Amino acid sequence: MSKINVTNNNEAANNIKLAAKDVETSDNLKAKGKKAELKNISPASLRAKSLAERQKSLIKQEMGEVPVRKPSKQLFFIIKDGEEWQAEYDVIELKDDKEYYVLTNDYIPPADLLDDTKRIMINLGQYIDDGSVFLMPTTIPNPGDEDKKWASWSRSQFRCIEMAKKVPIRMKAVMSEGGYRPFVSEIPADVPPLPDGKTFDDFVMRAFEGRIVDSNDHAIVKKLRRKKQPGGDEVVDGVDE
Repeated sequence: MSKINVTNNNEAANNIKLAAKDVETSDNLKAKGKKAELKNISPASLRAKSLAERQKSLIKQEMGEVPVRKPSKQLFFIIKDGEEWQAEYDVIELKDDKEYYVLTNDYIPPADLLDDTKRIMINLGQYIDDGSVFLMPTTIPNPGDEDKKWASWSRSQFRCIEMAKKVPIRMKAVMSEGGYRPFVSEIPADVPPLPDGKTFDDFVMRAFEGRIVDSNDHAIVKKLRRKKQPGGDEVVDGVDE
């Protein structure tokens, strides 16, 4: 065999060895990469999430209707804690209809409607079963009202509100006590979150949509003043407002 052939054979063998080393090095790098990848993955991250949790990530909650009312005596609720989730408002209360009309702070109602207006504290509440939102109104007694019978109901309601900021409660009126009695839930509350980006003012504006009074021309002002006049339930100018 000539020297040239031997040299060529040696070079070919060396090339095969180098190629094999390259393949081995590549395989080693891949194996090391997989090991490093596995080190960064927790076994818990491989487990499937519950269907309820998966639905939460896929469904975006929007704001629905927001009632202004005391909570149902049959349901447990919480009150959002923090000054940003409560405020005082002057309102006209329609007791028969259980409705509130909020007054703008630069509007002064006529003297004959003063008995229909009052100041309330509004807190944002949520039922723990489905996360439904409501605005809870509590009458703020004037200094001269402390000895009136209804003032004890306001005081007991404020106590319930402070308790509901810490634990879920159910609130029931007890006539013999002249106030509301709280019932605490022993079940930990898993209340659904509020719609993303919504503030207390957003809920207030939705709750009082169409019921914001800023002048004597508002329909509810005209209606109440008409009722206070002789023959007050009569239709004026053929229009029953």
